[in-house]
Amino acid sequence: MSDVPKYDYPPPVDKLLTLGEAAFLSRWDNYARHGFGPDHIPDLIRLATDQALLEEDSEKPEASAPVHAWRVLAQMRTEAVLGPMLELLDRAGEAPYEGWSEAVWEDAPQVFGLVGPPAIPALKTYLAGKSHHLYARSAAADGLTHIAIEFPETRGECVQGLMEALEHFEEEDLDFNGTLVVDLCQLKAKEAAPLVERAFLAGCVDTFLIGWQDAQQPLGLPDPPEELYPPYEPARSASPSSQSKKKAKRKQAQKSRKQNRRKKRK
Repeated sequence: MSDVPKYDYPPPVDKLLTLGEAAFLSRWDNYARHGFGPDHIPDLIRLATDQALLEEDSEKPEASAPVHAWRVLAQMRTEAVLGPMLELLDRAGEAPYEGWSEAVWEDAPQVFGLVGPPAIPALKTYLAGKSHHLYARSAAADGLTHIAIEFPETRGECVQGLMEALEHFEEEDLDFNGTLVVDLCQLKAKEAAPLVERAFLAGCVDTFLIGWQDAQQPLGLPDPPEELYPPYEPARSASPSSQSKKKAKRKQAQKSRKQNRRKKRK
């Protein structure tokens, strides 16, 4: 029986199958050392979106190959990664609590941030699409924030995109509104203060992600009477489902990641 590789990718793309686990919340590998260039983009995209690899046993080194592939594309700052990354967000939205989905949620904003200004129109359009999963739209919002930080000249356009999404706070999920408020606070978007204040007054922001007191300083708002902003307490079932537990766990992880990012940028 011939020893045929299960996943067939040409060099140097095949090296990504052997790199092993991709670390999160830390510096990415310097993939340029592997000799990637424009000619490798099609195979990198194929690898980044390889569903069989995304669902591979996480203990195997090749399971992280798609993550390495989209990071390579991001470091190349190629616009070619935008469509595939948005497609991955939609795929992850169909299985939001799988391990590979978590990798997509975590990395997508940084990928968009490295691609930069060319990603802004696509992300603004994606944010407006309510058919996309909550976590996918949140990742797109975080992507605008990463772009604004990486390319300060785009801050105004990115803040505008976030504000346009928050304008519909009464129709949106409280988690999503909370993500938008966190992003606006990270950008110290004082121009968004009146809008954020309205969202809090309407009780449309999940204060698990960010409370009113936390939003005031970055948005330049004075302390209001606390009784105007009662804390939001989501309804809880007597016996939380497995999915609700996973969602709560993900929200806690999301909050921790955002806090860690803020610390790094100080």
